[in-house]
Amino acid sequence: MSAEPVKLGGSVNNEHVKHIRALFERYYENKIAVIALEQKGNYGKTVQISAKVNLTGMNKRTLRFYSYDMKSGTFIPVNPPPRYYVDEKGFLNFDTFVAGDIIITDSALLRKV
Repeated sequence: MSAEPVKLGGSVNNEHVKHIRALFERYYENKIAVIALEQKGNYGKTVQISAKVNLTGMNKRTLRFYSYDMKSGTFIPVNPPPRYYVDEKGFLNFDTFVAGDIIITDSALLRKV
């Protein structure tokens, strides 16, 4: 029995990402970035992701990462919090065990009133 191959693709601006970003922006005050990783669940080990996401208006020193499950409508903080940096070309680089839809913001999610 062979294991399924790991999927390494992702998107920061397809319709799926736009839908999730709009959903979070409807309910939360925070600036939101979304990365939709092709692999679902987890990678089975820590991998490094590099993505050109729009972090305009965010404090890049205090980024927070959440794993979002669209089917259940739930999200949880990525734990442990990823080590990350933004390189000179503006790519966000971070380590993660978690795959799927990743929500990025610069503070705890603040619900709109």
